[in-house]
Amino acid sequence: MPADIISRILFGLNVPSLTAISSILDIVTWPFLLITWLYIVLSKDPRLVPIRKKANVAFIATLLLLAALQYTKTTVNELRPCDTPDAIGKGACPGDGSFPSGHAAITALFAAFAIGTPLFIPSLALYVVVSFSRIYLGFHYLNDVLAGTAFGLISYFLIWSLIRPKERLINKKEGFFVREMAHVGFGISVMLLVAVTFHFVASWRIVSAAFVTLALICFLLVMHVKWSGKRLRLLDELFKIIGIRDAFPGEGAFWFLAGSLLLLTVVTDSAKVLTAIFIVTVGDIASAMFSSSRSGRSIFKNKTPASFAAFVISTLPATFIAGWGVFPLLLMAAAVESLDLKVNDNFLMLLICTIFFAL
Repeated sequence: MPADIISRILFGLNVPSLTAISSILDIVTWPFLLITWLYIVLSKDPRLVPIRKKANVAFIATLLLLAALQYTKTTVNELRPCDTPDAIGKGACPGDGSFPSGHAAITALFAAFAIGTPLFIPSLALYVVVSFSRIYLGFHYLNDVLAGTAFGLISYFLIWSLIRPKERLINKKEGFFVREMAHVGFGISVMLLVAVTFHFVASWRIVSAAFVTLALICFLLVMHVKWSGKRLRLLDELFKIIGIRDAFPGEGAFWFLAGSLLLLTVVTDSAKVLTAIFIVTVGDIASAMFSSSRSGRSIFKNKTPASFAAFVISTLPATFIAGWGVFPLLLMAAAVESLDLKVNDNFLMLLICTIFFAL
């Protein structure tokens, strides 16, 4: 892919001390995180008990991440910047594909693993430094690093959603309007971001993905404060209002941002990106308006045939943007939104849209 301006600037730097540090990080990042995880698991330190309880999640998530990285790198097989003719030699160029960055992915996963513990801030700092080093060495484009961030965070919280005990927030009917408006607000914000950057910036995907990444990092910081046991009344009330079936405070907002980041780093057509966000934003609220109030266990959550139809009909305008070829996508997204698949439906819909448009 063509280098964005940030990648070009960092490629062009050649500072011996930065090169030395970056080369060391290239070698030691994965072994260091493995040793740290083993220490957490085997240590008797009572201060590590909270993070030790999540060690199984991090282990399984890492296995998932490795499989996803291997498949994606092999399938996409993107040329690394250091393999281009005009590259500045700062080290031996890795032989596998550039997209996505495995180093950014594993450090992002570990930062998520460390949320709510004293290790979070150092882990987040490591993620930032390692991500910078990957671009500086010419081993990755900025888009590869942002995609790696999405892969790492999604892997961790996907496994968290599947195997951690569900302590879901109460779904209050009186907060329905506020919750749905918050959902629409997220969708409109991302669509406006894409539309504005597409109009003014050549590297619109990179800029949009960078803003979403910054929003995700801010969100992780908020989660860290809450999971550390600190009470912030305003945030507590906000999460209580907008949380629908949330397994952790702000789960829906996190998954919307993570899914949007994955979409932006994979899909290159602005019309398709806007179509995907439109489907998730409009379809979800239309379906919710026709949901049932029953509370019994069901694979269809609280959905009805009317809510399924409302999702499809409300998202039909997407065919004017991307053509009637997206109609099967509308049906798949409506089905995902209706089923209780134990993973946030906003993310699953964005994942399906990403795969559909990438093929």
